[in-house]
Amino acid sequence: MLIEVRGASVSFGSREVFAEVDMTFPDAEVSALIGPSGSGKSTMLGAVSGQLKLDRGHVRWGAASDAGSEPDPDLVAWVPQSASLLGHRSCVENVALAGLCRGLPRSAAMEMAHELLADFGLSKVALTPAGRASGGERQRICVCRALATGRPLVIADEPSANLDAANTDLVLAAFARLAGSGVTVIAASHDPAIVGVVSHVEYLR
Repeated sequence: MLIEVRGASVSFGSREVFAEVDMTFPDAEVSALIGPSGSGKSTMLGAVSGQLKLDRGHVRWGAASDAGSEPDPDLVAWVPQSASLLGHRSCVENVALAGLCRGLPRSAAMEMAHELLADFGLSKVALTPAGRASGGERQRICVCRALATGRPLVIADEPSANLDAANTDLVLAAFARLAGSGVTVIAASHDPAIVGVVSHVEYLR
């Protein structure tokens, strides 16, 4: 889906996070949202997803030929900056939960979860409680969980955090496959490896 941000402004108390920002995130492409720490990247992701209300301006989802629609958080899959997982559940159960939430039978959800973990080199920890996984493993598990949702918009906040170059490449390849299947991906990042390969970049100053 095409996402258009127009005249976006957000303040928290007396602190202005950003003001009168215009951005466009193309349909079915991987876009990077770039800016220094404190520029409001996470805040913008929240606005784009519909989880945060702008003080002024608007966000519209939809094709360029129509008026678009309001953002719907239920159609967004998140890859959070802090890898939030159910620590007492196995890694594969954490990923399968996304499939169960979209209505897949347990057997199908588990099969898909195992396949995704294998794609990211995580088969060896599939049955391990997520709380015992390393930081990099937890980050990749969160990516797997987002991919399992089947939602049309994936938003990733620093998706390469805690990842080495090889695993960052795996994540970027997965995002490219998603875009090829019609999913829109937006990644907020400082990582030159991401900025250098995405098809579209927007900046917050």
